[in-house]
Amino acid sequence: MALGAILLAAFLVALFAIQNAQAVPVRFFVWAADLPLALVLLGVAAAGALVGGMAGVMRQVGLGVRLGGMRRERERLAGENRRLQEQLASLQAELAGVRAAKAGPGAETEQS
Repeated sequence: MALGAILLAAFLVALFAIQNAQAVPVRFFVWAADLPLALVLLGVAAAGALVGGMAGVMRQVGLGVRLGGMRRERERLAGENRRLQEQLASLQAELAGVRAAKAGPGAETEQS
């Protein structure tokens, strides 16, 4: 399937190049040349694909950096959550001890 698509694309590019073989003047700053129209168009398309690909890569890099920051933040918050859970358990144990001391010896413990 993929080989067929590649062969079809190659055929279409070859057909395009044959049909657009006439030379056209091209100027870029101080450089000037007469090049086949097909070469000019394919070169411009390749340059556009390169610029678009670079933009995509830059976006991926930015998203990777952002993801790394979010992972670090998640780990920090998970650590803080563990610390607060331990603190809550400690305070609940302390409260239970205060309630037991307040009830006094021999008194029945309060049901929660």
